[in-house]
Amino acid sequence: MLERFRDYIKNRALISPDSKVLLAVSGGVDSMVMADLFIKAGYNCAIAHCQFNLRGKESEEDEAFVRSYAQLQNIPAHLMSFDTKGAAEERGISIQMAARKLRYEWFTSLLDKHGFEAVATAHHLGDVAETMLINLTRGTGISGLHGIRSRQNRIIRPMLFASREDIAGYAISENIAWREDSSNQDTKYRRNEIRQSVLPVLKKQNPNLEQRMAVTSEKLAGAEAIVKVFVNSFYEQHCFTSTEGLIRIPLEALLATPAPALLLHELLKKYGYAYEQMRDVLGDGVGESGRFVAAKGYRLYRDREDLILQKEPDGTALTGELSEEEGTQHAAGYDWEISLHPAEYFEISTDSQVAALDRDKLIFPLKIRTWKQGDRFFPLGMKRQKKLSDFMIDEKIPLYLKEKVRVVCSGDDIVWVAGYRIDHRYRLTKDTKEVYRIGILEDYDKSI
Repeated sequence: MLERFRDYIKNRALISPDSKVLLAVSGGVDSMVMADLFIKAGYNCAIAHCQFNLRGKESEEDEAFVRSYAQLQNIPAHLMSFDTKGAAEERGISIQMAARKLRYEWFTSLLDKHGFEAVATAHHLGDVAETMLINLTRGTGISGLHGIRSRQNRIIRPMLFASREDIAGYAISENIAWREDSSNQDTKYRRNEIRQSVLPVLKKQNPNLEQRMAVTSEKLAGAEAIVKVFVNSFYEQHCFTSTEGLIRIPLEALLATPAPALLLHELLKKYGYAYEQMRDVLGDGVGESGRFVAAKGYRLYRDREDLILQKEPDGTALTGELSEEEGTQHAAGYDWEISLHPAEYFEISTDSQVAALDRDKLIFPLKIRTWKQGDRFFPLGMKRQKKLSDFMIDEKIPLYLKEKVRVVCSGDDIVWVAGYRIDHRYRLTKDTKEVYRIGILEDYDKSI
């Protein structure tokens, strides 16, 4: 067992012989065997034990057991007690998730403070199989199916070569004491139910199930690496990111790949999107312009030729006011340059970022807001009202930009659909005496 342990660490390049390692020791048989192997292999190590205060006296006895073991072995022990239930309530997560977060946050602080190269956990082949099955029942992708890795950043798992039977047999043969966690028998926890009820049935079909699942896990980890290369290559060749963090994905290139929905999910899963949403937004691959799917803080829009990822619009940042004072004014997320001019010598600009309005017809301050359903105005050149929604359709403004269209209002009237068209009633005429000129100083969100 000791030679297999040394070989596994060496072959996986988990740590070097002179590494300083922190051992996560609960007191259970797995972590006690791991600690014994590290000590016998001659590594410079210390123990870290978490007391989660979830099992009353049993937890206290676990801590006392680990402390006594560390003293007997003459190695440093770091002990921590957590209010796990309180942390779970405060963070709005499950107790199991809170325990995990608290544990690894503390491990990270110990690594930084004491100069450990890595923290070692005692996950073994059984844990790999259980994790793969748990993720499979929940629904997962390649990353979930490859289970537990031997190294993940500063976390190493040097016991993944051993089965639960290997570990128990070594503990008995080497007279290693350990503590039994009574919660491991409680089948209300999914992992325990799979361990006690599912794996034994599967192992009747294949006694080497855990070893074969570990090999499958390695293959899937390799497949994931290959997929990442393809995803990164596709992104670099076809996708465009703007300065505002928006992403444009060309539909033609996406749909030409063997698995468009899967590729799209790999591109966008870090934004919180599910695979099913990718299927929804792609539909049958044709038409459906204007469709979108939302994730927390983001929207993915289907445009005519592209998919566009955009942050959720912040309505409060898209409102503001403009006074009649000349100079630069900041409102609704942009800088606006205001100037007044005698109408007699004023030349009207063709720049859509500029509006020239009859000053005497305006009521100040002008209000800036996003458009809303039911808005109407008289587009320049028209003597009849038009729904703003119809105007935007005629202008071919895509859905992902419609939500950010701002209107400048005088009283209840829209005087300018910013960046597009002024209202005919507020245009300059032969009777205009003074021009109120508005210019948007920054690039306005008319395109990515």
